Amino acid sequence: MTLEEGGRRTCIKVTIILVNIPVALFGLVAAGLGIWIAMDDPSFMHFTHLDEIELFDTSYVKTGSYIIVAGGFGVALFGILGIVAAATESMILLAAYTMLIALAMAVEVAATVLGVVFKHTVENTMEKAIGRSIREEFEGVADSENAFTIHFNAVQQKLECCGFNNSADFSKATKWNTTVDNVIQQIPPACCKNMTLSDQCVANPTPVNSYTMGCKEALADLFERYFSVIIGVAATLVFCQLVMMILSFLMMCTKVENSYNFKE
Repeated sequence: MTLEEGGRRTCIKVTIILVNIPVALFGLVAAGLGIWIAMDDPSFMHFTHLDEIELFDTSYVKTGSYIIVAGGFGVALFGILGIVAAATESMILLAAYTMLIALAMAVEVAATVLGVVFKHTVENTMEKAIGRSIREEFEGVADSENAFTIHFNAVQQKLECCGFNNSADFSKATKWNTTVDNVIQQIPPACCKNMTLSDQCVANPTPVNSYTMGCKEALADLFERYFSVIIGVAATLVFCQLVMMILSFLMMCTKVENSYNFKE
């Protein structure tokens, strides 16, 4: 192996290690954050001010923490594998690392294609499912124990929306008692901008005291607002994965070539 080949090989090795160090650290930090949330979710709720959001379902936090822990450890192990594979120049570890990158890219591409192809199907299915749940389960009251009512109320407050398409969706809610304390409600309290002063709002909703946008439109606006960021992050991720896969493949080729030259 010439000095130039050795320098190129070292450069590839160092690049792979330097890229994977922050990946491994990010995974460990994410896993640590997830463990903190899972073990002490009240302090996390207070720290992030989520406890100030009315009707916020804390089960989301607990479930999310488990996902963060699993994802964090997965990312950390992936980064550590890249570091060890490059440092030891092990053909088996480099091959495993390259295959994992290729698998991750394949999953990302497949998910993107499926998302584009079945976008309208998913939207229609979701709209029908939510519409059916509003008709059959939605109770309207703020202190409901019904799971769908709790979650949908939280979404309406968080996204500042009313109904899935609009407030007319609630006219079909069979479990919503619209008469409370001799007040005939036109919209549920969760559609009001100030739920502590909701009596006037639910009886006579206006754009001033209530939300008028449907949650479907609010979700579309939220996605559109962050669309460029999502595309940028996704493109950067795919580019980095492609570079790492090429570098790992080059390191394996260099090792095989050196082994062949040594035998000669």
